[in-house]
Amino acid sequence: MPIAIRVTGAPAGGADTDGTEICHGIAFPDPDGVVHHADPLLHRRCGLVATSAGAAGRSVRHRTTVSLLDYLVGGDGDPDTNAGGFRGRSERRCRARAARRGVLCRGWHRSGLAGHGLCHLDAHAARYRSTDTTRGDVMRILIIGAGGFVGRHLLARLIGGDDTVIAAGRNPDRLRRLFPDVPVLACDMAHDNAADWYPRLNGIDTVINLAGLIRDRDGGFDAVHAEGAKALFDACLAAGVRRVIQLSALGADDTGISRYHQSKKAADDHLAALDPTGHRMDWAILRPSLIIGRGGASTEMFAALAATPLPLRLGPGKWRVQPIHVDDVIEMILGLLHRAKPFARRLNLVGPAPMTTDEVTLTLRRWLGLDPAPFIAVPAAFLTLGAVLGDRFGLGPASRDSLTMLKAGNVGDDGPMRDVMGRPAHALPVALARHPAMPADRWRARLLPLAMPLRLLLAAIWIWTGIVSLGLYPVADSYALLAPLGLTGLSAGMALYTGAALDLALGLALLCRWRPMVVGAMQLALMAGYTILISLYLPDLWLHPFGAITKNLAVAGATLAMMAMEAENG
Repeated sequence: MPIAIRVTGAPAGGADTDGTEICHGIAFPDPDGVVHHADPLLHRRCGLVATSAGAAGRSVRHRTTVSLLDYLVGGDGDPDTNAGGFRGRSERRCRARAARRGVLCRGWHRSGLAGHGLCHLDAHAARYRSTDTTRGDVMRILIIGAGGFVGRHLLARLIGGDDTVIAAGRNPDRLRRLFPDVPVLACDMAHDNAADWYPRLNGIDTVINLAGLIRDRDGGFDAVHAEGAKALFDACLAAGVRRVIQLSALGADDTGISRYHQSKKAADDHLAALDPTGHRMDWAILRPSLIIGRGGASTEMFAALAATPLPLRLGPGKWRVQPIHVDDVIEMILGLLHRAKPFARRLNLVGPAPMTTDEVTLTLRRWLGLDPAPFIAVPAAFLTLGAVLGDRFGLGPASRDSLTMLKAGNVGDDGPMRDVMGRPAHALPVALARHPAMPADRWRARLLPLAMPLRLLLAAIWIWTGIVSLGLYPVADSYALLAPLGLTGLSAGMALYTGAALDLALGLALLCRWRPMVVGAMQLALMAGYTILISLYLPDLWLHPFGAITKNLAVAGATLAMMAMEAENG
């Protein structure tokens, strides 16, 4: 299939490329993207050496390829005498020279001309682009933060396509389970520097940075959003990556008041300053408002508010946001991946019109298939408490930063996004209707608000049991209960206080959300042990009117439910 070539730079034998268009013409690449023959008019316009029509086919093919490549990397235009300085060079030096000239080498072969090596021209090199943006040229794409909400949706769209996709994240085992057919790369944005990233970027055409945190714990915003992203972008430029797409946030500008916004802005500004015009490495900074879609934290928060018998009002209900569905975000990213023209710009990703938080909640309630109902206002003090608990225990989307961002509003102009996409984003009700809610969505929405209360209530039971055993319940009566087990004197004291300490420790661990799956399993084992001993030595307690032992069954069931919720919440 013929494609258009745009050649930029200085004439052959001159200075390095400067971005000025010298000429354009038609080329005929093979399936690997190698140009075997170019329009002779292209050669004449560029001042390149063109072989005669009577030359051997093999020679014509390689002479044409060499002269085109030679021009792009700044040789003297004579494939017979210079070949762009490639004669006798190693593949590594060849690639390095091409990278310095802004040409991306995808592969390597040996030509028939004196045996010197040639870099394949890549259809996505900055100086060699197809004007047909629907062609779907093959690229190597690295997605960082691929295990996150947007990353999972993006991978699902790219799998099975022509592009080679590599998923990167801090939990590679989880990525392999989710996407067993996708190559996985382990990375840690909080600790990796440019030197760590550089070898990973070898042969990568496009980097998409989707890494992000919901809440700032131990300086995570600065480490991941700012410093980690800066190191990645530095390595991208040094490694010759041609395109970087950075997922930022609406409000990551001079008006940003939260630490989340400020950390994102620091990375955005650094990326833009590396190559302001996108001449060596083009870039796009995407700044979405709330992203709505199955599996998203914001979606789960509003769905949880909507799924209660009477929907809960977030604050005054009038905070303004401009939500965009994840499908539209993915469409924007896919369009940028194969966009022919170089670009360097920031784009707001927002829905077609602002909405209040009440409108978002009602839209999610209709999507879940629930009947309309009046709102119940959540007092501001409860919102603040929920945000503090969310930060402290790391559960759910609530955080002080997210609350601050909602209060400040999150709206923007969608004009530039319309220009790039060719259409506005879908209105939220329309976008949600394309993905009807399933019973699992309603289950998730109803259970999510119960996850933290359930864990805290179970923790309270174990803590209170430990405190009571330490002396609030008469010690003599406790010893009397232990006597049928053959425990008296010192052994009874050791058993009583060891059990009390163990109950306290497990309760406090659950309260602090320390490995809840492990703690839950230990609690189940301990309850099973208590129940077996009581059944053997104190069977009459099964008949106690207060159900002291039968209630263990309910607590065990609640513990299993808590473990299932915690496993899903990570």
